[in-house]
Amino acid sequence: MAQSHSAYCTFDKETRVRDFLNAAFGGASPGKIEDFVVQGATYRGAVTRGEEVPIQEWAELSHVVRGLIGPTTFSVTHKVEDADWISMRIHITARRLGNSKQIEGYDSLMVRFEGDRIAEYIGHMDYITFFEQLGLVPAGALHACLSGQRLVWE
Repeated sequence: MAQSHSAYCTFDKETRVRDFLNAAFGGASPGKIEDFVVQGATYRGAVTRGEEVPIQEWAELSHVVRGLIGPTTFSVTHKVEDADWISMRIHITARRLGNSKQIEGYDSLMVRFEGDRIAEYIGHMDYITFFEQLGLVPAGALHACLSGQRLVWE
């Protein structure tokens, strides 16, 4: 387990995570996520099926997402901090490219810092709803799955 640096840190973890997300997904031009993470930083979540991967692999998703949506806004609705960790629920809004329809989603995440940089990121975004709003998953997909129906692509 990493040594706690919280006694030495005067930065705002919430702001740092939002800046990181904006670098990856938010702004009109991508930022450098390397400016926000330690060497060897990891990510795990639904995209990785719970497996831990280097955060740079997860960041490749930003290229795909940027091809689907415009600049994104991240608003924190809930947060809890403990030593080097912050846990947040984030409301995400963006505009769909092509028709400018607003889409929104939520992510629940936990982030561990080493100093003022991200060392570990655990995210659980609602991808079904997100991709449904983008027209990539049939409307009502989650409810169909909860009913026991199979989704079949032809």
